[in-house]
Amino acid sequence: SEMCIETGLSKPLAVAFLDELRCKVAELKYPDIDGSTTVSIGVCIAGPDCSLTDRELRDRANQAKKFAKDHDKNCLATYDGLRFVPEELRVVRPER
Repeated sequence: SEMCIETGLSKPLAVAFLDELRCKVAELKYPDIDGSTTVSIGVCIAGPDCSLTDRELRDRANQAKKFAKDHDKNCLATYDGLRFVPEELRVVRPER
């Protein structure tokens, strides 16, 4: 599923907040179901001077989510730069 959050959080705080959510979801237990729920999260954080549209930012966040699912699952991926190109994608949580 897709979720867009507009916050005033810095990138480190946003990553920490979303990673805490990822970890809490993994701790959930369900009756008669073995295993745990995992969440792959893609993050695209842009400043007020970013030239990308809302739709373009949402697309970049979806690309980051796909990157997370394709690489580790149950992790958080974001861009290590401001161009938001695939070469800047990195898994940042859990830290590698």
